[in-house]
Amino acid sequence: MRLSNKELNAIRKIFHGIFVELDVTANLYLHGSRTDDSKKGGDIDLLLILQGDHQKQAIKLWQAKILGKLYGAIGEQKIDITFACASEKETNPFIRSIFGEAIKII
Repeated sequence: MRLSNKELNAIRKIFHGIFVELDVTANLYLHGSRTDDSKKGGDIDLLLILQGDHQKQAIKLWQAKILGKLYGAIGEQKIDITFACASEKETNPFIRSIFGEAIKII
């Protein structure tokens, strides 16, 4: 995994705080090029799996706030967040494809 300890800890802390504040149950995964130690560069691709669609909609409204907190903690860089429900791991081909190589960080 190509995240520094500072980046990883900041991401965990920010998302944990959001989960508590919104009272949602979720798991956060890193996917994409940052999961491969042999590659260089690349954006930070995060996959957020929530228990239900209502939780997905609630937290998606916070996307700008989440990105602002991340930029403040780890510096402004390309960060992509994909929001999905647990059921989409089976039904959504895109989620299914990225979930296979994703690394759980929360």
